[in-house]
Amino acid sequence: MKVRVYGAQPDELRLYEEAEKQGDLSFVFAKAPLNEETVQEVQDCEALILLTNCQVNEKVAEELSKRGVKYLACRRHRPRGLYRREKAGHALLQCALLRP
Repeated sequence: MKVRVYGAQPDELRLYEEAEKQGDLSFVFAKAPLNEETVQEVQDCEALILLTNCQVNEKVAEELSKRGVKYLACRRHRPRGLYRREKAGHALLQCALLRP
């Protein structure tokens, strides 16, 4: 599974490298936070690891769903704008899951 990581710190990169060696995960590291302007950069990823400076509003959630993202993992508290409700054929649950 390809996972896009937002806000990875240099001291964490070793952990991601070790995780890649252990299984079916591959990581892509984003340079800018996720928001309406950067959502187009998400390509071929099933999962995202988010920080609190990422903004997941309704428009971003719909675009992520269209792009095949199924899982959102929050490294800290819920990102700004992340909502809990049924919308546009998918459910986005707090820090959990996008379902097409």
